[in-house]
Amino acid sequence: MSASDPVDHGPDVSSFLINEHDRFRRDMAGVLEAHDAWVRRDAFEALARGLVQHETAEEETVYPVIANLEGGSDLRAEAVRQERELDGCLAHTMRRLVWRPQGRKSRRLIEDFSSMLDRHFAFEERSLISVVTAFEDERKRQMMGAWTQHAESFAPTRPHPHGPRYLPGLLTVGIALALVDRMRDIGRNLMRPKR
Repeated sequence: MSASDPVDHGPDVSSFLINEHDRFRRDMAGVLEAHDAWVRRDAFEALARGLVQHETAEEETVYPVIANLEGGSDLRAEAVRQERELDGCLAHTMRRLVWRPQGRKSRRLIEDFSSMLDRHFAFEERSLISVVTAFEDERKRQMMGAWTQHAESFAPTRPHPHGPRYLPGLLTVGIALALVDRMRDIGRNLMRPKR
């Protein structure tokens, strides 16, 4: 690999992930503040697409590194457990919002998801990201940042609670799911009810 290879020159993965978390928190606040149910649905779906890509990229690039550190396999297992739960909640909320974005139940599902997301981000920042910062040098963190950015562009856009969470299945199945998701997104945008 040459010194000019872009994989060598990504953002520090720790600051990249924290910045992404902050962006998702702001987006989530915007979803919760939306007064129109249809606007709220569209904003939630946009947030969900980006979030699924973000979480999948973390699973592909950060979690394997964590698992190789002392005590890291337990941290990884807990992160994966949380992400399965988050994906299940996200999938349920998205199904509900496609056809019924109005009403208290839809609002409550979004609020419950927001609370779950806050807890997950807090866990990642306190446990995973702090461990990466403490045990990996700057060059490795920059490589991980580049890998994570790259992985997001090939990640699925919809939650798959029962999909693989570990390599190599995450890569092989994930790419196929990403293709299917993009086709489904196109179809749903054409078919879903408009206001």
